[in-house]
Amino acid sequence: MESDMAKKIIKIVLKILYQILIIFCILLIGVVVLQRVSNSNRTILGYRIFRVITGSMEPEYDIGTVVICKETGVNEIKVGQDIVYFGKYGEYNGKIIMHEVIGIDKDENGNNVNFHAKGLHSASVEDPQIKPDQIYGVVKFKSGILTVLYNWATS
Repeated sequence: MESDMAKKIIKIVLKILYQILIIFCILLIGVVVLQRVSNSNRTILGYRIFRVITGSMEPEYDIGTVVICKETGVNEIKVGQDIVYFGKYGEYNGKIIMHEVIGIDKDENGNNVNFHAKGLHSASVEDPQIKPDQIYGVVKFKSGILTVLYNWATS
């Protein structure tokens, strides 16, 4: 009798986990579609999802890795953090880029801010300047699960 009760409990737990997985997949697909349709101009609670498409940030971020970035105030961004931004200069013009902040220039009042960033890969070129309005956010983490699901959803 206890065995039947345990089987029923396990069955219920598995059904609940299955429903949670379905909801998670639907939300992920919704986020991916929103990002594609809005050209990454929309956030969900201040977060955006991006996929690494070049090797400029290897070995930290492999090509295809999905990263989550969060909108961050200009004064909260620090040297050494990885940022995602919209490129406006040279070879980066019109592209969404993820690079590490290597320098921050501010005037005396802290109003006029320029960021300098560079890929981790030794062949990566430093960006000449990044204005605050170009920055989507600071990378908070990379997700192996989202990488697998994103690859599955887009193939």
